[in-house]
Amino acid sequence: MRNFAFAVLLFLAAPAAADQSSAPASAPYSIGPDSAASYHAFAKMFFLIPNTIDGTTGKVTGSIGVDGAVNGKLVIDAASFESGIGKRDEHIREILETGKFPVIEFVLASAEPVTPGDPSSYTGPKTVRGSLTVHGVTKEISFPATVKAEGESYIIDGAVEVKYTDFGIEPPTFGGIVKRAEDRITLKAHLVALPAK
Repeated sequence: MRNFAFAVLLFLAAPAAADQSSAPASAPYSIGPDSAASYHAFAKMFFLIPNTIDGTTGKVTGSIGVDGAVNGKLVIDAASFESGIGKRDEHIREILETGKFPVIEFVLASAEPVTPGDPSSYTGPKTVRGSLTVHGVTKEISFPATVKAEGESYIIDGAVEVKYTDFGIEPPTFGGIVKRAEDRITLKAHLVALPAK
């Protein structure tokens, strides 16, 4: 119950807390204000009735570079996810220890197929690889994503299902009618990549 870390993605800091100095050397695209990160958790209720818990946040910052190789960084405010139930969100913040671990980070290592310098290769289905850090634990992950062009910007949607136990996290229990979360959670990101100015 202590570590409901992945109920906050979360592919993904408050904008003021983002460490821009750690952005890639070449960052022609920045993550725009219409971006969002979300989670989709699975739980069992009384009599083992399936239930889902969803939360989302718009406090997502970062950048993507495509000079020589695809790279980038996504930073999410770990305390900002909202599920529609205030007490649940407060509980998640306590378990995540957001005072100690305020951000969730995804460092992009590659996206394939992409040819740097050839914008025609930037769109379509991609396989994304990188490292996800939640509550101080970093794991390598890969997942499918789609990229669409919209004017000079790109819309990026991706999702990955992970296990709590892969990150040393015991699936959480809850009060009330929800008994225990399943050992899986889907983390999603909807990113609007804008040309950096």
